[in-house]
Amino acid sequence: MGRFRLVGEGPDDAAVFVALVKRHGLPLAEKGKPVPDQLVIEFAGGDAAVVRNLRNPDDEDTRLLDHVRVLLKPRDLTSDDRFGIVLDADHPRAADPDNGFRRRWNQVRENLKSLGYIDLPEEPDPAGTIVGMNQDDRPWVGVWMMPDNRSPGKLEDFARRLIRAGDEGLWDHAGQSTAGAISQGARFAVKDQIKAHVHAFLAWQEVPGVPMGLAITKRFLDADSPQAVAFVDWLCRLYGIASGRPAANP
Repeated sequence: MGRFRLVGEGPDDAAVFVALVKRHGLPLAEKGKPVPDQLVIEFAGGDAAVVRNLRNPDDEDTRLLDHVRVLLKPRDLTSDDRFGIVLDADHPRAADPDNGFRRRWNQVRENLKSLGYIDLPEEPDPAGTIVGMNQDDRPWVGVWMMPDNRSPGKLEDFARRLIRAGDEGLWDHAGQSTAGAISQGARFAVKDQIKAHVHAFLAWQEVPGVPMGLAITKRFLDADSPQAVAFVDWLCRLYGIASGRPAANP
């Protein structure tokens, strides 16, 4: 029996993961209390502060490595233990053509390598990276780079891929309104335009303004979309569990 943990960057990330896990019938530990073979979902802070510093690659590498070691430090960890790390696949101050996607991946890769992981791919696995599978002395570690392990972005770019087919027109209108708001003095930074876009879209649902996790629960965002299913399939592979996915409802 193993310890299963999934760490996101913040409370919005954790709420989205919880909603997807519940929708797809994966074993979820109640109130985050560790139970063998049940998934504990948490966000950066306290002993799980690894991802906070993955978001800030300009911090000292030793700081980042220290936080990674916190996640993997218990001496009794085995290959039955599984850890998932989900982080944004861009860098807020990067000026390169891929908005820091390569920089972010290389940092994660080098830090896992320094912790003794081998066979780290040069590129993230589009289906979600998992390392440690062939190392009996290491817990498995999975890395998902939001939104799709291929392109720069963040949680809101993932949420965009959960828009229901019949809501594309409303999504486009929310985007036009968000862009127009800039000329009217909207104060959000350009890098946060996707966040404003998502929340404008959610403001026009049956229950206006719910956060992304609750939007999944209420079916304003589609937990059965191909991108959501791909994420859940990565979780199933990482933790060695089967989805109890219910049939999609119209």
